[in-house]
Amino acid sequence: ADIYTPFAAAAENPCNANLAGASGFSIDIHPNQTGHDLIAATLNQLLAESGADAETAVQAFADVRADDWYCEAVTYCADQGLMSGVGSKSFDPDGSVTRAMVWTVLARLAGEQISGAGWAEAAKTWAKAAGVSDGSDPMRPVTRQELAAMLYRFAGSPEVSGDLSAYADAADVATWAGDALVWATDTGLINGIGGRLSPAAGAPRSQLATMLMRQLQQSAA
Repeated sequence: ADIYTPFAAAAENPCNANLAGASGFSIDIHPNQTGHDLIAATLNQLLAESGADAETAVQAFADVRADDWYCEAVTYCADQGLMSGVGSKSFDPDGSVTRAMVWTVLARLAGEQISGAGWAEAAKTWAKAAGVSDGSDPMRPVTRQELAAMLYRFAGSPEVSGDLSAYADAADVATWAGDALVWATDTGLINGIGGRLSPAAGAPRSQLATMLMRQLQQSAA
C-alpha cells in the first residue's frame, strides 16, 4: 500500500517523531491520528478497487451517521483522500474550513503535492498562480460565495446564463461571485437554504465535502 503519497500530501502533520539519543541520531516516527486516518483511507481505497467493501464514513467517523445528508459525500472525499478526520475518529462536519484549506484541496486535485510546515504558503502560491484566489486571508473561514467562486474558477469559469432572482437574498451576493453562484446553483453544487443563498455564511466541512463530490462526479460524467 502506497502510504507515502497521502502522507506527503497531507495538510496536517501525519506523524509524531521522537528523537532517541543525541549520539547515533535515531528518529522513531509514528503516525498520529491524522496519519492513521490517512492509512485507513488508503487501505479502504485499495479494498474498493479489489472489489471488497470500503469502510463507510459511518464506520470511520463517530460523528457521521448513515442518515446524515452529508454521509455519502464524507465517505467519497475520505475514500479519494481529499479530506480526512480531525482526530479521535471524528470528521467534525460542522467545523469551519479556512480559505487555505480550500486552496490545498484544489491544488491536490490539480496534481500538486502540498504538505509539510509550509503547506498554507504553498497552497496560497498555487491558488494565485492558478487564478483560483487572490491569496488573501488564508486562515479566515471561507464563505459559501467564496467557495463557489473558487470552484467556479477551478472549473475554468464557464459561461453562465440566468440569474439568482429566485432567491430572497440575491441582492446580498457580491458582484464578483454572481456568475459563480449562478453556475453553482444551476449545476446543483449549491442548494438554497430555505429559499436563501446565505452567501456570506460560513461553509463547514460537510458542505465542502458535498460540493467537491458533486463537482468531481459531474466532471467524470
